[in-house]
Amino acid sequence: MNWRCWRFVSTFSTRSVSGIVGFPTLAALRPFPFSPIVGTCVPPHHGPPVMFPSDAAAPRSRWRRVAVTGATGFVGGHLIDRLREEGVEVLCVCRPTSNRERLERRGFACRVVPPEDDEAWKEVVREVDVIFHLAAATSARTAQDYYRANTELTRRIARAALACPSPPLFVYCSSIAAAGPVPRGQLRTPGTPVAPVSHYGRSKRGGELVLAEVAGDVPVTVVRPGIVFGPGNRELYPVFASLARTRLHIVPGFRPPPLSLIHIDDLVELLWRVAERGARLPPSPSPSASNGPVPRVGGHIPANDQGVYLAGAPEQLDYRQLGSVVAQALGLRYFLTLHVPQPLPFVVAAAVEAWSRWNSQDAPFQIDKIREAAAPSWACHDPRLANDLHFTFGRSLQERLEETARWYREHQWL
Repeated sequence: MNWRCWRFVSTFSTRSVSGIVGFPTLAALRPFPFSPIVGTCVPPHHGPPVMFPSDAAAPRSRWRRVAVTGATGFVGGHLIDRLREEGVEVLCVCRPTSNRERLERRGFACRVVPPEDDEAWKEVVREVDVIFHLAAATSARTAQDYYRANTELTRRIARAALACPSPPLFVYCSSIAAAGPVPRGQLRTPGTPVAPVSHYGRSKRGGELVLAEVAGDVPVTVVRPGIVFGPGNRELYPVFASLARTRLHIVPGFRPPPLSLIHIDDLVELLWRVAERGARLPPSPSPSASNGPVPRVGGHIPANDQGVYLAGAPEQLDYRQLGSVVAQALGLRYFLTLHVPQPLPFVVAAAVEAWSRWNSQDAPFQIDKIREAAAPSWACHDPRLANDLHFTFGRSLQERLEETARWYREHQWL
């Protein structure tokens, strides 16, 4: 899911420290170090050897050509590197407004496809064996903009694949927001009832259901990642920047929800594994409708979530604990945690949205995201990753966050 509300409060803390530290009753100064991670660290990975770019000359996959939407984004950029390592020919499908310079400079083939051009999508799917659909809107001005980008675009690509004589495998990168939160103290597991709480989550759920409509005729697998982070990521970067510059960590509310996080390398490996050996959505027996104002779509996802995988590290942190781990990764002995009363983020988000509508701009801080931040728990666990895909998280969450902190320092982001 996308946590721009966290990003906003962290950015706010780097600019307004003098105005916040004056409220000592809301802050707690704590010494370091201690280990705040919940759960146990997984042992080192002893699976297949790591593939290096120099090995890419000989193809190791049964696929000849793969299309990737969203290749200019964070996840897509890492996925196409992995596909190239596997010796697969990659076609990057880009919007007309996307900056393709970096992809073309690195020798990737790019195809410009307007989102509403059905014939162009049919041409793309006819040329490939697999399509990884990663393109999505994580922030939008209106609910309709979310559904247009996340539900309707997925519908267009799905129908293009359905019209293909030999449909490609369709791997859809959804979000845990599409499933929704669970009660505090519980884990979302395969089969947990779905109840998205935001327009973003409902629009991604709509994308899942339109794919369920064509399942059986088109092989489809869905992955629902949690918060994605890693070197070069800008979503969690404000948390690192705030602590590095001000030693301040702002936490919305006094009981922040447990989160599911996943490092970019783990997510890319998982996307590859589900494509290679993952279960597919079964044929849909009857039409259904998604929650909320998502346009009615056909398709039904089975109660056991066959063909749908949850992607999150085995350690779950809440936002306060995340700040503690990041502070430790940055080598900080002391830092300040400030809990902001829950109504305040809603008030600020409403003001920011009103200002953005007046200026005809996307709001960087939205009520839609505050609903996600105020949810009881986003913790998840999917035992099928290990049992069916033989996938393990090779490094602990704390090690991954330390690696990310080192990258930010080495590249002078801090």
